[in-house]
Amino acid sequence: SGSCLLPPLLPSRKPAASNLHCIVEVLVFAQLCIDPSQNSTWRFTMHRRPVLLAISPRGVGFAVGVAFRCFTSTHAAHPLICSGSAVRYFPRNIVRVFGLRRVHQVPAEKPQGPVKSAKALVLNAGSSSLKFSVFNVDLRRKQDMAELNQPCGIQTANAMLLATGQVSDIGLESSTISYKAFIDDEQKFSTHIHVDDHKGAISEVLKLLRDPKLGVILDPAEIAVVGHRIVHGADKFNTATILTDDVIKAVEDASALAPLHNPPNLLGIRVAREIFKCPQVGVFDTAFHATIPPENYTYAIPLQLQREHHIRKYGFHGSSFCFVTGATAERLSMKRTEMNAIICHLGNGASMACIKQGRCIDTTMGLTPLEGLVMGTRSGDIDAGVVTHLINALGMSPKEVDTLLNKRSGLLGLTGHSNMQAVHAAADNGDADAALAEKIFVERIRKYIGSFLVKLEGELDALVFTAGVGENSERIRAMVCQGLGRLGMVLDTTKNTGASGVKEPAIISGVHSRTKILVVPTNEELGIAMQSVAAVGLIEPMLSPKEEAKLLMEAAKRRAEESVNGEEDEHMAMAVGGPKGVMIAASNRSEMTDSSIVEVGLMYGILPRVSKLGYFRPVAYHHADKRVNLMREVFGIGDDPETMYGVTVAQCSAMLAKKEDDKLMALILEKYQEYRQRHDFVVVSGLNQKELPQLGQDLNIRIADALNLPMVWSTDAGAFPSAGMTVSQSILSEISMSMLPGKQLKHVEVAGVVVSDLHRSHVDVIGDEVQAQLKESKIDVIATQIDNRLRVRTLREVANVLGADVLTGHDALDTHHVGRLVVATMQVPDLLKYILAKSVEEDGGHQKVTRNQIQELKAEFKKFDKEHNGKILLEEVGTLMRVIGREMTDFEEQSVMAELDKDGTGKITFQEFLLLLSRRQEEPIPGSAPLVVTHISRIDVLLSLLMASRSQAFPKIAGVLLTGGSKETLPESVHAILAGLDVVGTPVLIIPLDTFAATQRIHGLHGLAPRLLPTAKVKLQAAQELFSMFSSSDFMERLVGGSSRRRDMTSHLFQHHIFLAARRQKQRIVLPEGDDWRVLVAAGELLARDLCDLIILGDRQRVLSLAKKYHADLSKATILDVKGMSWVEKDVMVETLLKLRGTKGMTREKALDIIDQDANYFGTLMMYLHRADGMVSGACHTTADTMRPAMQIIKTEPGASLVSSVFFMLLPERVYVFGDCAINVDPSAEDLAQIAASSAATAKAFGISPRVAMLSYATGQSNTGPIVDKVRKATELVQDLITDPEIAIEGPMQFDAAVDPEVAAVKVKGGASKVAGQATVVIFPDLNTGNNTYKAVQQSTRCVAIGPIMQGLRMPVNDLSRGCTVDDIVNTVVITCIQASTAKARDVTPPQ
Repeated sequence: SGSCLLPPLLPSRKPAASNLHCIVEVLVFAQLCIDPSQNSTWRFTMHRRPVLLAISPRGVGFAVGVAFRCFTSTHAAHPLICSGSAVRYFPRNIVRVFGLRRVHQVPAEKPQGPVKSAKALVLNAGSSSLKFSVFNVDLRRKQDMAELNQPCGIQTANAMLLATGQVSDIGLESSTISYKAFIDDEQKFSTHIHVDDHKGAISEVLKLLRDPKLGVILDPAEIAVVGHRIVHGADKFNTATILTDDVIKAVEDASALAPLHNPPNLLGIRVAREIFKCPQVGVFDTAFHATIPPENYTYAIPLQLQREHHIRKYGFHGSSFCFVTGATAERLSMKRTEMNAIICHLGNGASMACIKQGRCIDTTMGLTPLEGLVMGTRSGDIDAGVVTHLINALGMSPKEVDTLLNKRSGLLGLTGHSNMQAVHAAADNGDADAALAEKIFVERIRKYIGSFLVKLEGELDALVFTAGVGENSERIRAMVCQGLGRLGMVLDTTKNTGASGVKEPAIISGVHSRTKILVVPTNEELGIAMQSVAAVGLIEPMLSPKEEAKLLMEAAKRRAEESVNGEEDEHMAMAVGGPKGVMIAASNRSEMTDSSIVEVGLMYGILPRVSKLGYFRPVAYHHADKRVNLMREVFGIGDDPETMYGVTVAQCSAMLAKKEDDKLMALILEKYQEYRQRHDFVVVSGLNQKELPQLGQDLNIRIADALNLPMVWSTDAGAFPSAGMTVSQSILSEISMSMLPGKQLKHVEVAGVVVSDLHRSHVDVIGDEVQAQLKESKIDVIATQIDNRLRVRTLREVANVLGADVLTGHDALDTHHVGRLVVATMQVPDLLKYILAKSVEEDGGHQKVTRNQIQELKAEFKKFDKEHNGKILLEEVGTLMRVIGREMTDFEEQSVMAELDKDGTGKITFQEFLLLLSRRQEEPIPGSAPLVVTHISRIDVLLSLLMASRSQAFPKIAGVLLTGGSKETLPESVHAILAGLDVVGTPVLIIPLDTFAATQRIHGLHGLAPRLLPTAKVKLQAAQELFSMFSSSDFMERLVGGSSRRRDMTSHLFQHHIFLAARRQKQRIVLPEGDDWRVLVAAGELLARDLCDLIILGDRQRVLSLAKKYHADLSKATILDVKGMSWVEKDVMVETLLKLRGTKGMTREKALDIIDQDANYFGTLMMYLHRADGMVSGACHTTADTMRPAMQIIKTEPGASLVSSVFFMLLPERVYVFGDCAINVDPSAEDLAQIAASSAATAKAFGISPRVAMLSYATGQSNTGPIVDKVRKATELVQDLITDPEIAIEGPMQFDAAVDPEVAAVKVKGGASKVAGQATVVIFPDLNTGNNTYKAVQQSTRCVAIGPIMQGLRMPVNDLSRGCTVDDIVNTVVITCIQASTAKARDVTPPQ
């Protein structure tokens, strides 16, 4: 791999022991969930030779130390040292080649950080059998928190089956044990073995699991959790539950409902508790169906009888339904909580489940598994009178009837065969009874599909087939789906034929099917394992090794900074001569590469690290430079544009032509020096390849030398390699030609090289190879991959190029991305049909290469094979693609060619060409849609498209471009129609050019890089994330290491930290105002940036309709319709409200009315019940409406006597905390003291050093009066409330003395003050003063004011202004997330 101490060796089929060093790490990372970002040591037995592996994320040197400490105690024969980044992308089946036998972690060194994987044992104990499985589960999983609250919430994950087996005939002489271990090749073992009871069976299982050859554990302690399948949980359990004594007693009580299953389940539990000391979890077959509403589970028999004897529908196959629900949602890329499905579990036992928004609302089995579908030996639905008839008329006993219906009916009773395969065979041989049995089996399923479809009100996302018959019988699936086309379910017969026996979920519906039809293999054991792991709280958010390493480096950097004396920092900043900067220059080979992307990414990385960031262009394209304007708008740089550049390109060219080079440098230097004095750090943008093509690179170096700035170079040479060179060689060649010493660069420090637009498979390899070559030059290499979000062209770009007028849809110009052009000359029905057909094709309908096409493709390929050696030149691939009808842009062509030219010959084989064809549709440009171009006379096309675009069934279009006209020539009637629409989500543009000229101009954009505009949020976010992902914190710190640092939190740093903290510790926030568009747009942004999990209250259809109207993506949110909830769920809320407010006159009727009508109460109750962590409201509610429920239900935290508020005032140089500006009108001295204490704690929680000034109209002892005396007393009282020595509080003090050091020096007498002139928290004496002051500061400085932020509650509830903006809501929600995390850490939340 290049990371081992020994030289790499080519592995043979059976490697010698000495060759193991270079392959062990491949096997480890490929086979196990080992975290390469943590120190760890591992022991292996390979070909009977022990090997020790030491891993460290900090490089080989640190791994040597880890290995040495462990080696002295374990005496492994072959120590192996490697770094954590050593291995990536190795196939798991490589393990079979090298014969890896056993893998166990050495306990000598405790792993640092959280556990990343866990072994789970699954047991299913029957009366005379015991089934078992062992899984190794990856615990690093990003899980929707709303799904964790669903029954059986987590179902899919990265888990590996290590071993499985069964003990049969327990207690008999014929008892046997069968076992499969998946170590290298599958290892099977089966033998007769006498076991007297379940304890003996589990003991034998444990022996096999620890066997030296077949085992997968060393010690029972390696098992982190044992999951038990329990058939019946009655109505007491709705999720996987840790098995305490009370839970086991409840399972015993439910045994009467499952006398054949629960007793042996309990026996297995008791034995396992003796042997395995880890948590034991019960996973109930009935739990998944606990969400069925009463109208669906109640039988029409006397209620007293039902309640006394627990007679009701329970449902079974819950573990299977649970797993399949999660797997289906994942396959369809849907949130489980938003999916509607009908799942058909068709096996020897068969049942169906109706899933609405991820929850089961009905099922076919009832009190017992007898009800519902026809099964192998069970009758399914039957008239209850048949039972009494059999007893009364035929004299059968109840036991005989039970045996008849459960064991001798179903397919067996109809045909003599209980196996569907045998029934098919009999029917094929002309057996009329078997053919009838097939029809009966199918019609029962179809009856329930119709019933469930009604319950879902026709809104069905998926029809799913699973279990033995469902997965393997294409005939049954076809018979079930026959004639369902009018209900939106169309089966693709070809896909159905090929789907039997699939290992992964497969879609078998046709392209025109509104509902997806799937075959989803069930895995009940994995489902039980995952539910068990989740029940004991082991699941955690998953970070990539790079992300975790980045967090480690940032933590280490912070610790190092904390250890340095502040005075030394200031002295060092002065010594280096004040503010510093960096120059960025690009040497890109393609006009499709936009160098501004690297600049934006770097600016985002520097922004949180300095107080005042500037941007300067030594040579601007012209006076109104677009890149200067971009940076000014994106980063809020308020400088005069004239001061942000040195000279224009025209001026530069004229001076160079006159040989006035020195004068040119003097002008640039003079303007730069003047500009840099006003900034802590300046990013200087060099010339790009389009501005001065011949002189750009040379001039960039000379300017950097003159300005005494380090340089960061960016290049796309990896995406566009030179002929005959590998990607790495092309990059190094570009660097050596443009940058390395030997030219003018010898006096210029190169801080780093950014290699952009690499294919993702090249990023790490290229980064390592190029970095190794530049090691002696001490140049950092940042390799970034292609991001399709940056390849899109927004409609605003097209409109700008065309100079088009926008008739409607101004707000969508930056979110609508233009793909292909559609020139609409045909009639409307044909146009709509064409757009629909093209949409299907672009979804992948026709892009796969079939066998029939291969010969035709090969014939075309040979025409380009001029040397007759089976290869063609890379530069001819684009032409060949166009010959076979596959369009390909220049950018796509160059990017893909760079990936395929692995040997650097500039040629590819036919097989590589086929690979290209099959992969082209895997990564489509996100969100791109057709732009329809039509003449102004085709008003029918315009209006038809506007109407069609509002349909969920019609594909999105980027916009409509009308040619040959203007706003003035467009008929008034059309203007009136457009103005009368409540919203036009599809932009409409108009230009005077004719259709041909317009399309030619748009096609001319294809060879140019998509522009990065200040309004293009998607692209700007992509640039930020791309640079953040691939650049290290150490690189950024070195880059700005000499910059002027501030002791206090800056506004940029504050915003950076709160967003980072929210993303790291995601919280669930409830937004009760789902009918306000600002809330929904803010929710879309919060979810897109992965800042929190959101629960939005409101009518689901109304919320989704409003979200679509304002282009907000809420696919990741949980939308909860309070009025549509079942009474069982409402009853929990009602009981809670009665418990809390019963003594205040609250009745059940009032409580139910409040829950139905007041979303703020409902959201607050969700917090109290720990279904949400915080709430943000007030966009359309008063402060009283928002805060009243919180005061009544959440109440104040311990030690807090009142609720107050603060505003975070984000001024450029410092962040201030203003309190109280929203809640307490005329606080007493005691109240002011409490407000000050709470505000200081809030400031500290957000990283602001709390220096608190108690404000009044007089400073110190200079005056007296009621207000001054109140503040003076409050200052004395607050000293008793504050125990933190880092918090300084002084008062009374005037505002100017609190924040201005010069004023403080005059007004504050009596020695040094810790607060005067440097206050960060200011407390106002009353609401009138506070509210007016914060608004005055906000309006006069145009700073961001975040708030009001409530403090003093057990859990955070924050109030919005009714005039709030989307950004206000986003900021407030992020603040609420951090408050929620802090409340949990301080353990002040209400008890669960």
